[in-house]
Amino acid sequence: MAYPANHLVCKADWKPSSSADIKMKPCTHAEPGSGRAAFGVQVHNIGDEALEVSVVVAYFRSEDLQTCPVKSDPWRVVIAPGDTWWSGLNSCSVGHLHGSAVQSAAWAVTGNDADPRQTAEHQSSPTVSIKSDGTVVVKQ
Repeated sequence: MAYPANHLVCKADWKPSSSADIKMKPCTHAEPGSGRAAFGVQVHNIGDEALEVSVVVAYFRSEDLQTCPVKSDPWRVVIAPGDTWWSGLNSCSVGHLHGSAVQSAAWAVTGNDADPRQTAEHQSSPTVSIKSDGTVVVKQ
């Protein structure tokens, strides 16, 4: 599954996770005028073996960490060598964000981790400001 190309902001390069063979790119999708944003992550296996990975997506709203309304518990996925897994943007879609600065936050760790937020460091997407009129401004 790929993310929509329009209005998508991801880290420019792959960021390390807490596991050597896993890299990730947190992403934020904000539709101008709507006051809505969706948050996700791309997780890439750079190793030569399939890996079981526990992944959590959340988001920052004006620097306060928020859980996703639909999917707050970890995904547990198996990613083949060289493959990339994409979290579903509809699993972390939030409205009424006018006047807020938001960004995706993601954690990924190999194994069946009960809560990667407790054992892994997070990575964040660039900040997206959703102005009161719905205009979207990306802060790199």
